[in-house]
Amino acid sequence: GVFILHLDSRFTAAAVRLARLALERGIPVSIDVEKDRPHLDRLLPLADYIFCNSRYPQLFRPGCPRLEGMAALLAVGRARFVVSTLGAEG
Repeated sequence: GVFILHLDSRFTAAAVRLARLALERGIPVSIDVEKDRPHLDRLLPLADYIFCNSRYPQLFRPGCPRLEGMAALLAVGRARFVVSTLGAEG
């Protein structure tokens, strides 16, 4: 069986359809986000787990520190956690 659906942030229209199918079947969805893409606003709320690079939280909430951007990502939908790389800091 399938235990988790992991998506990258490419082909987001197809990813939205797959995520909905997975959730209908009780399969958790994780997504790896690196930059803004079309339909991402529809995909992020479907994710149980969000992984991103160090820059994406600040792209998501311009002018905010990374941790505030990560908190904003958590507030978008059903995500249980957000993980960000540290970029040059780590």
